Amino acid sequence: MPNMIDPMLATLTSPEIVLIGSWIIEPKYDGERIIAVRSGDEISLWTRRNIQASYKFPEIVEALKNNVEGNDWILDGEMTVSGGFRQLLNRNVEDRFMIRLLSKKNPATYNIFDIIRHKNDLLNIPIIERKGILMNVVHPDKYIEIVPFHEVDKIEEQFLNYLKEGFEGVVIKNSYSKYEPGRRSDQWLKIKKGDTVDVHIIGATKSTGSIPFGAL
Repeated sequence: MPNMIDPMLATLTSPEIVLIGSWIIEPKYDGERIIAVRSGDEISLWTRRNIQASYKFPEIVEALKNNVEGNDWILDGEMTVSGGFRQLLNRNVEDRFMIRLLSKKNPATYNIFDIIRHKNDLLNIPIIERKGILMNVVHPDKYIEIVPFHEVDKIEEQFLNYLKEGFEGVVIKNSYSKYEPGRRSDQWLKIKKGDTVDVHIIGATKSTGSIPFGAL
């Protein structure tokens, strides 16, 4: 039976980095990291803070049930909605009627970039092979997509192209990297656009949902 695992994390770097060996590059989404777990008939969606969020995204649960082969798997990906992370925060409601309404009015997309279990653990299999398994067992539809990836060529050029397409940046992964749960690894690197600002939070309300706060 699969259990929730902590996601593998990428180390921040710059577009000028020099890489040795074989690496792949994929877009970085402006959303929330989600580990999806299926055990029998039950599908769970877990945030990085180990909060169960599946009841807030019924459209994703249904899409995974119908479009991922098997009933014993763990997927890694990013949850997004049209309009970016701020719009995703609007899905953080508890009322069952509002959850159903928002699932139709502002549906989410689960962008899957890794598979770490399918009947058996895949943690020690190189990511380039896991990508092949992922593409064989996940069938994209309206609510779930497989994150595209390419061989690393000209990092800075590829990074800028992804920014022009509206992505937050890129993630670069060693083609032979294994999955290291809960570890920030130098086998996965991320480059982000530099338009963030530092803020000082002077107050916040506690959230009962999938995000760490209710309001700032």
